[in-house]
Amino acid sequence: MTTPKFKARHRQPIFSLVLLICLLLAFQVSLGMAPIDSSNAIRPASLSSPNLQAAVHDVNKVHLVVTNKGQLGWDGKIWDSVSAGGGSCLYPYPYKIENLYAGGFWVGAIVGDDTLVTTGYNDFPDISEFWPESSPDGAIISHSTRDSDPETKSDLDIIAVYTDTLTDTDIVKPDPYDNRPHKPLGIKITQSSYTWNNPIAEDIVIFYMKVSNIGPNILKKMYFGIYIDGDVFRYPNVTGYNDDLCGFRKTNESFQGCNFIDTLNLAWISDNNGFDAGDNCPYTDSSLTSVMGVHLIWAPSDSLKTSFNWWIMNSDPQYDFGPRQIGTAEDPFRDFGFGLGTPVGDANKYYMMSHPEIDYDQHEITSLHPGWLPAPENAMSIVRGADIRYLLSFGPFEMEPGQTLPIAFAYVGGAHFLDEYCNYHPAFGWGWYDLLGFDDIAKNAVMAGWIYDNPGVDTDGDGYYGKYRICGHDSILVVDSLSHPPYFESTYVYTSADTFYYTGDAYPDLKIPDNPTDIPDPGPVPSLPDGFSIGQNYPNPFNLSTVISYDLPRRAEVSLTIYNIMGQIVRKIEIGSKPAGKYSVVWDGNNDDGQAVASGIYLYKIDAGSCTATKKMILLK
Repeated sequence: MTTPKFKARHRQPIFSLVLLICLLLAFQVSLGMAPIDSSNAIRPASLSSPNLQAAVHDVNKVHLVVTNKGQLGWDGKIWDSVSAGGGSCLYPYPYKIENLYAGGFWVGAIVGDDTLVTTGYNDFPDISEFWPESSPDGAIISHSTRDSDPETKSDLDIIAVYTDTLTDTDIVKPDPYDNRPHKPLGIKITQSSYTWNNPIAEDIVIFYMKVSNIGPNILKKMYFGIYIDGDVFRYPNVTGYNDDLCGFRKTNESFQGCNFIDTLNLAWISDNNGFDAGDNCPYTDSSLTSVMGVHLIWAPSDSLKTSFNWWIMNSDPQYDFGPRQIGTAEDPFRDFGFGLGTPVGDANKYYMMSHPEIDYDQHEITSLHPGWLPAPENAMSIVRGADIRYLLSFGPFEMEPGQTLPIAFAYVGGAHFLDEYCNYHPAFGWGWYDLLGFDDIAKNAVMAGWIYDNPGVDTDGDGYYGKYRICGHDSILVVDSLSHPPYFESTYVYTSADTFYYTGDAYPDLKIPDNPTDIPDPGPVPSLPDGFSIGQNYPNPFNLSTVISYDLPRRAEVSLTIYNIMGQIVRKIEIGSKPAGKYSVVWDGNNDDGQAVASGIYLYKIDAGSCTATKKMILLK
């Protein structure tokens, strides 16, 4: 069988200076844009058009392009003349290794009887539905600690604001599959991204997103998605993007040791073997042996669902493929109306975002997967690498008009991912993928969470330092966050033990931790609570979600009940059995039916065995 070539995309070589200048000038003329100035931004001259800008995170090993239109990277249309690198995401810098064609943010929700999805970037069809304000508004703002700016969190903060409310069909292309113009959700996104020139954070870009409902409608069952079309090659070989691997890493053995397991939920993409044109073993510093991925740090929900989907986009539906579950009577298979991979139209995009599915890794395509559709005829070609894109989605959330949803995630890299390939022998088959090196990117993903919210640090001064693990050297008991809460049983006594914090106190710090790999002693090692108590929720009043803390002196079955002022039950959360320790639980402002409740005074009650306590809180929208 002859497999057709994948859909060609416009990619420009960086080695031809004349061509680069001509393309850049042509692009500026066609869009009315001026060259990038010292503020790292691209600006259109026309005041009547969106003030489209881009900026480059260039202070560490991840040189990532961000924009004020919900897009990551250039997608072959804009060039980074600031660092003269010519890439969407060069990693590890200074080597000219591309890791990204383009990416973007998707937001989907149910609005009345309609299903709507807004995409910051979508390459098939090529539609962008987030846009900034017209000039002089809508500009990207940059802060740097190098300028001693008191507002700065990192060595380079880049802040962009954009909305999905523009409907001008000359700018926002109608979706040919929905056969209608863009229908806005009515949202504004404030996108803040942070990078540090510090060895601890040299592989990390942290994003803190505020998604605001600025429209008149309730956004029901809202999901947020991060779409990545990651192409891995070394310039000037711009055709080397057709041999990439993609997958999802749920957990990894912790670098803290003691057989701890870290939860990652990391979507990743890499080259297939570390080689570009003309490369051979042994590897060098410029070999394609690294990996990049997206790691969700935080979202305000106590029932968050995560989905991961990858696919190969092809203009021929026969070869447009992505893993799909067969479907059941309760969860029937959905026909995308094109191929098995690309979700076309808002309804199909929303289905992919909201459907609870974690695709098997690309290199497992030739294995048997009960409950999944069979692999395509060209599976042996795909297992060796392909032009892959993925979508990492999470939700659901519900937002009433005026509410804001905060989300934090990281774009992270890792070294030594493909180092074992040079020890590969054909007799191994493709089993060598079992030797992929996740340790470095896993550590960096964990570190991103620690930078966002420093573990063992009581930011708000309420006495809570975050969750911790106990590693008892003279006992076989090891407490792990995946199996049960990270507190030791009160019936065990250790003569030799280490305390390792692994979360903060739920209040963002956005700074490098003081003891980033050790964290054993932020002050006094917390003792078990002397008695049962609950804390005042924070923040209070609150808008979208709030954190409720409580102390347990001994193991107990715990539940949280929310009442309205009339004493009626609004929400009941069965937390389950908890050993002695300090805890917190998030209430997302929804009732038991998943609907957002109205502003007002509410009561919250924690029941823990024979103990109970109640406090008041205020929801203010």
